[in-house]
Amino acid sequence: NFFCDANKDFCTDKRVDPYIRSFLDGYCSRRSCRQCAFRTGRSGADIVIGDFWGIEKCRPDLDDDRGISCVLIYTEKGRRLFSKLGIEKTIVSYAEVVFRNHVEDETVGSKYRWLFMHLFKKIGITKARKIVLSCEKVERVARRVWQRMLVK
Repeated sequence: NFFCDANKDFCTDKRVDPYIRSFLDGYCSRRSCRQCAFRTGRSGADIVIGDFWGIEKCRPDLDDDRGISCVLIYTEKGRRLFSKLGIEKTIVSYAEVVFRNHVEDETVGSKYRWLFMHLFKKIGITKARKIVLSCEKVERVARRVWQRMLVK
């Protein structure tokens, strides 16, 4: 469990934080998020704002370790509105944004999401992750054994 003071920032390493790992592994994302029209440019929005994941890989000069927002402008109206904001900005290529942010694809959630969500409510996120990861490992091993048996 995480408890945050409203007056303090919470910062964690995405490689070890159980919530972030669960989200990235597809255990706790909703179908509506995985199929979001805003993520894929189909929403009809003039502007879409989100986190710029992977900024440290493609543009380390912009990485401040606090997070960088990404603004995708899809229409001329969006361009006019954004130009009136007068905020600090750096233009990067669409390819740099798409490369790490999966803007154009719909992610696939884990087939173990239902199990994770059920366990999470009963035993917490850390224990739920351990059980689901064990299930995935057993499945991978079983698949390898099965493939070897078919080859013989």
